[in-house]
Amino acid sequence: MYEAFYSLEDPPFVLTPDPRFLLRSKGHHEILAALLYGITSQKGLMALVGDVGTGKTTLCRTLLRELPDSVQSALVLNPHLSDAELIGTILDDLGVERRGTAKGELLATLSQYLLAAGSEGKTVLVIVDEAQQMSVESLEQIRILSNLETATRKLLQILLVGQPELEEKLKLNELRQLDQRIGIRCYLKPLPRKETYRYVEHRLRIAGLPGALPFTRSALGKIHQYSHGIPRVINLVCDRALMAGYSNRVREITPTLVTSAVRNLEGGRHGRNRYTRTWSSGGKLRRAGVVAGALTVLVAGGGAAYWGGWHPGPLKLTGRLAKPAPAPAPAVSTPAATVPAASASPAPPSPVAPAPAFPAPVSPPTSAPMMAPPRASQNAVARPLLPPTPEPTATPAPMPAPSVAALASSGSPTVLGPAVPVPPRPLAAPVAPGVIPPAVSSLAASMVALSAPIDAKLSSPVLEAQRQLMARLLALWGVRDASADRALAAWPTLPDGSLDIAGTAARYQLAATYLPSTSLADLRAIGLPALVELADAPAGRPYLLRSIGAETAALISPSGEEARFALNSLDPAWTRSAWIVWRNVDQLPPDPWQAMNPTVLTTIALRLQKLGYLTGPLPGTYDGRFQQAVRRFQKAVGGLQEDGMVGPRTTMALSRVVGGRFSPTILEGGAQ
Repeated sequence: MYEAFYSLEDPPFVLTPDPRFLLRSKGHHEILAALLYGITSQKGLMALVGDVGTGKTTLCRTLLRELPDSVQSALVLNPHLSDAELIGTILDDLGVERRGTAKGELLATLSQYLLAAGSEGKTVLVIVDEAQQMSVESLEQIRILSNLETATRKLLQILLVGQPELEEKLKLNELRQLDQRIGIRCYLKPLPRKETYRYVEHRLRIAGLPGALPFTRSALGKIHQYSHGIPRVINLVCDRALMAGYSNRVREITPTLVTSAVRNLEGGRHGRNRYTRTWSSGGKLRRAGVVAGALTVLVAGGGAAYWGGWHPGPLKLTGRLAKPAPAPAPAVSTPAATVPAASASPAPPSPVAPAPAFPAPVSPPTSAPMMAPPRASQNAVARPLLPPTPEPTATPAPMPAPSVAALASSGSPTVLGPAVPVPPRPLAAPVAPGVIPPAVSSLAASMVALSAPIDAKLSSPVLEAQRQLMARLLALWGVRDASADRALAAWPTLPDGSLDIAGTAARYQLAATYLPSTSLADLRAIGLPALVELADAPAGRPYLLRSIGAETAALISPSGEEARFALNSLDPAWTRSAWIVWRNVDQLPPDPWQAMNPTVLTTIALRLQKLGYLTGPLPGTYDGRFQQAVRRFQKAVGGLQEDGMVGPRTTMALSRVVGGRFSPTILEGGAQ
């Protein structure tokens, strides 16, 4: 009903288990990887436990879509089945004709089918949803089915999906044999605060939202506070809030509208949230003891602590600057360093990670190349951040940059915006709008035009320039309120006074990667907007690389002016360093090549399979087939070194391709 008003193509918060809307958080990736590993390695019995509304059914349907072609599956949705009905339902879902009606006849038919499938190299999976409602007799029948095996493998893989009550039922004495046979247990937990924000944005983007989010950050905090991170409740609140916004003809969803939506859901009830429970499963006596203990602590500590500033409400973005971190120890110069979105505060540099090493069950063969050859384009050290810009000085330090005459002879950029007067400098007299003095080269003149005056009240012109460009970059990622004065003032800074780009990106659930030594070809291959610096710019002032083509590139200054340069003149004029802000959709480590494990390997393999670069079954090690798939992707993107290793540049290019039209790109024409 409100879809057209908010420029949406589909309803974003439906309650049906549509795999398209699954947010691939770190927890979801780990569960999917563990289940796929259990299925392909013939673990037999597995269990997925999650509270009401956490998305178990959606996760199972996603698992079914990502199974290799060699796996046949059956999904049992009705837990209230007798022994014979359970076997018959499995046969029907597998497309096997029943032979008889008695339990023994049905079991013999299933056993014959499983033996035939196993001889052909196929795996059969049965998923039983709402397993906590199954009777003890039916669960015992599950144990009997798990005994269908040969001397070397399990013929049937069974996944029990249920609420925490399933764990309690498996503790029964009569089900202890079934409990002992469960080889993999996964627990699906509610979303934390940051993942709640990502969840709402993810569903809106999948539904076709083209611009900024309609929900303010404080409204998202209110949604998390009420829902406790349970996806089903988040869907209910967001749907009602958008409906309230549509009814009032407002495009921005505020905390007031969220509160109205919550009251509508509660139906006038006051007190405990009717949709969530804030304690784990247990007896009433245990819950009463917890509540009594909490009240005792509160009374003993004094109620003044609450009014003194502490409260369990949503995260507030205050106007205070982050405390400066201690000066980092001298670090070894490395080609790249990535900061994951979850890390918003500086930390000591990590040591260089060793070559990928898997646990013993999935160790790659000794013939597989496990050590990356030293090179500048992929090897990385994970660190919170590297200094993005030098400290501002009154006079720029001499740098090995091309001379003005050399730049003048290399190409002439076209200034798209009017030139802006700048403070007097020794290089040239003040420039009138639209006039370029003859004594200055065309590229240097464009830098002058792009360098807008900075507010004299600010202590650091470089910091303000970085803030303005960062706000423009975040706007490309759909962050609406990033340019507000209060938001800018709250962004963290480094000890040298420059902007903490990694910490700022983390505030908006984005990752940031610093490339100290790169090229325009690398940036084109990655395809994402980048913050760069020009050698001739005053005080090393940064610019935003907005687009790049075969012969020209467009840069945006902090004031918003845009200029287009010929690549042969821009390439020798910049410092070869760049900051790239990106969305780490798959929650990959900073440098997957240096932190490869089964979960990371399966995550990347699933992506490559969905993009058509890898065929099933999924590899269990970093083998030649996986490396060949990575090479095919690197070749298709163009500009990446085709070495089969998933380094920072390949990771960012993969995230851009996966994001599709929801990721900003510098490639002209929007090519992906």
